[in-house]
This record gives sequence, structure tokens and C-alpha cells, in this order.
Amino acid sequence: MAFYDISPDELDEIRRYIENDGPVPQNDAIGKFNAMSAALNKKLYKDLLSARSKKNTLEKRVERFKAADEKRAQDGVFAETVPGLDSLTVARALVWCLNQKKTWKMSRTKVIAILYEMYASWLVSKHERLFEHHPQSTEYGPQLWRVYNHLGALTASYDEFKKLADQSPAIAAFCKNAAEKYYDVEPKKLVEPTKKSVAYKNALPEHNNGKWGKELSDADIYQWKQSMQNR
Repeated sequence: MAFYDISPDELDEIRRYIENDGPVPQNDAIGKFNAMSAALNKKLYKDLLSARSKKNTLEKRVERFKAADEKRAQDGVFAETVPGLDSLTVARALVWCLNQKKTWKMSRTKVIAILYEMYASWLVSKHERLFEHHPQSTEYGPQLWRVYNHLGALTASYDEFKKLADQSPAIAAFCKNAAEKYYDVEPKKLVEPTKKSVAYKNALPEHNNGKWGKELSDADIYQWKQSMQNR
């Protein structure tokens, strides 16, 4: 208002006139008021156009990202939700969540089985990889060797959960949900279905020069988990 040099008295004049409670304002006051109104209307109109443009741009970006996600899923190429996220970080956060359930039976095998289930579910729901490291084939089922070799004692502090939560609140919440869902499920019930999957069968030694340890294909894991959820 100061920009258009309208005094408080002139504004009061205009207000009383608009409310049918005063005489016609002086021409100067009306001119200044009209100029201010035009400028404000122009700004509001620009803001409206800008908002519409931003909305359209955002919608187009969402559509583009969805199309890219679907293409990655078809091609079996998945980006990580958090680039470089360590599977061990997720494992320790999961252990902390499981330890909040007093009756869970501690087992490194179970932690890895739950992590694999989480990995597969995340692929299907997000079209992204949960962490950096790929599951590999062993005679006992899909394995996460980094977790197996470095997890250590099945204890974890809240700080280790918070470390993950700071990197990805969504993945931290996913750990909590997984702990709630699987804490009382026997590892065998989690592992056995995976050994029947296309992902596991395609990573068997006969397809890998007679050796165990082949990385399971994300595309195969995606296909298997999606078919399980559609049953």
C-alpha cells in the first residue's frame, strides 16, 4: 500500500464509500486505489497461472516417474530408494524393532529371512531396492552374506534404529511393521517358499558353473513376490 502512497485517511474514505457510509472519495484516492487493485489482481492472476503451471508440471513428472518405474520393473533394473544404503544398517534397525517384542525367538537366520521378505515386498510396492546388497543363493535359501558375516550379537541400540530413520523414515517404519508381522513366525515358514521361487531356482549351481553364491535377479524376485501377492 505504501508503494502507491495511499494514506490511511484515503483508505478510510474509500472504505466508507464502499459501505455506503460516506461521500464519493477524492479523485486522487480513487485513482491510487484502482491502480493498487489492478496491480494486486495482476499479481494474483500471475500467481494462479504459476500454481496451475506448477501443478501441471508436477503431474507430468509423477506420470513420467511412474512410467520409468514400470519400465525398470519390466527390465528388471531397480534403483535403490536410498543410494548406497547398507543392508547391515537395515538389519540392525530391524533387530532393534524385533527386540521390542519380548517373546521373539532370536536367530540370525530369522533376521535374514525377514530381510529377504522385506526386500521382495519393497521391490513390488516401491519399484525400488531396499538396500545396496543383492541376496545370493545358498543351499539353505537366499542369503545376505554381509548381514550374515557382520551382524554379530542380536542386540541393537535405539541409535542404530535412529540412524536408519534419519536416512529414510519410510524404511525405518517398514522395519517396525515387519517386526510386528514376523516376530513370532518360524524362520522355516519364511525360507521354504523362497526356495521354490523362480528367483532362487535361476540362481542354483546348475545355472552358475556348478557354484553357489549367484546373485538373485531383482526381476525374478519381483515376479515371484508379485505372483504370491496376487494369489
